[in-house]
Amino acid sequence: GKTSFTYTLTKGAKSSTATVYVFVNQLVPRLIIWNGAVQTPKAVVTDSNITGNDLTTPSSNTLSIYENYFNLLNVGTTNIDLNKYVQVSITPKLNKKLTLSQFEFIYFSPNNNQGATKYQVRYSTDSGFTGGGTVLIGETNAVKGTDTKITASFPTATTVSSTNALQTFYIRIYPYGMLDVNNNNNINFRIKWKDYHKV
Repeated sequence: GKTSFTYTLTKGAKSSTATVYVFVNQLVPRLIIWNGAVQTPKAVVTDSNITGNDLTTPSSNTLSIYENYFNLLNVGTTNIDLNKYVQVSITPKLNKKLTLSQFEFIYFSPNNNQGATKYQVRYSTDSGFTGGGTVLIGETNAVKGTDTKITASFPTATTVSSTNALQTFYIRIYPYGMLDVNNNNNINFRIKWKDYHKV
């Protein structure tokens, strides 16, 4: 927001009047960041009522460090493969309920034949994603060769509740759309590591 005040300086018969504007930026705290301080796929939580779970991938993928990115390897499929993803998750503590609003991340897909050309984002409270989960971002063409920020809003009243037992909310990013006929371990998709993948 913005506010202002006016003041007048007077010296003898002379005076000068000026207006000062004060700008206030409202900082909206993030509940959880993967990862805001060090380059490891750890969850940084800002609320004591939730537990953040670390960045994970299935055994069919490899998550490595490349410069200032988490690099997801072995995503070489022409169509979405529900077994190739990077996952983040969050769990309210017992008797707590969490309403989700946004999920945000920055990705980089290499500008060559080794970068994924498409991606999807899905979520679920089922760790096995029975039925493939709920689509948050449908099939989207990846921008290649540059950092691209994605902000996705959850439908109104998207919640996870640990009223009777702990319940976890899972989010998965599925990159795909490029097949290396020689070695699909070369196909990769990078998630920027600092302050850019959060809910």
